[in-house]
Amino acid sequence: MTSYKFQKPDHIKEDGMVVKWQLLIFSLAFVLSNFVGPFLPKIPSDMVFKMVDMLFICGSILIAVKLAREGWDMAASGFTILGIGWGIIFAALDFEHLEIDMEVRTSAAYFFIPCMIMIAYYKPFPLWLKLLTLWCMVPFTISLFVQKINPHDEKLLMSWLLGGFGSFHLVSLIWAIYFYRQYRKQIKAIAKTQVENRNS
Repeated sequence: MTSYKFQKPDHIKEDGMVVKWQLLIFSLAFVLSNFVGPFLPKIPSDMVFKMVDMLFICGSILIAVKLAREGWDMAASGFTILGIGWGIIFAALDFEHLEIDMEVRTSAAYFFIPCMIMIAYYKPFPLWLKLLTLWCMVPFTISLFVQKINPHDEKLLMSWLLGGFGSFHLVSLIWAIYFYRQYRKQIKAIAKTQVENRNS
């Protein structure tokens, strides 16, 4: 009978993989959404934006896993809900030819309002990053009210939605850089402690 040896995960190594992947994913989403998708014809542009949305969801879930493992349950829940809410944005591209297009897009605000508040509970974030995080829900919340009050003003709606997308992609890139730098500091601190322990 074949025996299987249980392998315990190396949490430091796994954390490093998660941090590096979320940095790569959010960076790629930022570049594609700002410098590639807007300049392509309709069909390839839609495909690029679908990929951007997929990347954003993946990045959110990666951070959620990292924070949950570290015990930051409130923020981890926020990033999980963010990934779910962004699924609405992913699906909305398929409704562009229908009248409910804007209603579908703006409904993502119902998820963004609680999740950004929960993410801002992440204590290590500096105050300025917490404020930027909270700001991200503002454009989508305004677009939700505009859609309910004056749904035919698509120009105003799109202005707020585009502002919302831009805010999310910029802030997500800042998150990614923050978590990468945080991880590098942790690795240096661990290495320093190991050296001190060997010398003592």
